[in-house]
Amino acid sequence: YADERGETAGVAGALSDVTLERESAKEIRRAAERFAVVFDRAPYAICITTHGEGRYVAVNAAFEALAGAPREAIIGRTT
Repeated sequence: YADERGETAGVAGALSDVTLERESAKEIRRAAERFAVVFDRAPYAICITTHGEGRYVAVNAAFEALAGAPREAIIGRTT
């Protein structure tokens, strides 16, 4: 900020510690990666669908085998 002569009299600022947010974001990414590995490698057919319309959002490899179609052909379709 400036004084009455227009000269710099001081500086104002704010700092925020984002350490916790960054650590939380890393843990969420790690958990998502673990889930993805377990989901895709599970020996049972698993699918994730939207609640309202039953649209396939994700399917695992066992679901592809059971359906006889690649996930690209399944994702987006409805149950």
